[in-house]
Amino acid sequence: MTPILTEPQTAAESLLAATRAILQLVREGGDQGERERNLPPHVARAMAEAGVCRMLAPRAVGGLEIDPITQLDVIEQLAYAEPSAGWVAQVYSSNSHVAGFLPPETGYELFGRNPSAIMSGTLAAPYGRARVVDGGFQVSGR
Repeated sequence: MTPILTEPQTAAESLLAATRAILQLVREGGDQGERERNLPPHVARAMAEAGVCRMLAPRAVGGLEIDPITQLDVIEQLAYAEPSAGWVAQVYSSNSHVAGFLPPETGYELFGRNPSAIMSGTLAAPYGRARVVDGGFQVSGR
């Protein structure tokens, strides 16, 4: 796998190079994904290792903090290789910006401790609540 933060490249250049390096794998996963109706786990892992899942997270918590144009370039490359991978890349990457709104130690837990972590979900309709309870959190909503 192509390292994300190598000198003298910028994080954006390294991310684009890492994305190009996995495009063949992404293409080859298309038929499997169509049959199984999901993104093959090895493709999701390759995208995470390339930095797709943390591209908008702040550097301070282990993210790449790249610009929106680079985000779109990465999504476009993946979508041309395999459309569902482009969709998933958009969801994964867009959720990573949430780390900037969290306490730094929480953001670091999401992206800094495990740079290949995958965080997904929707931020379009946050109809729910989370409250602290003994031993963790209680979450409700839709």
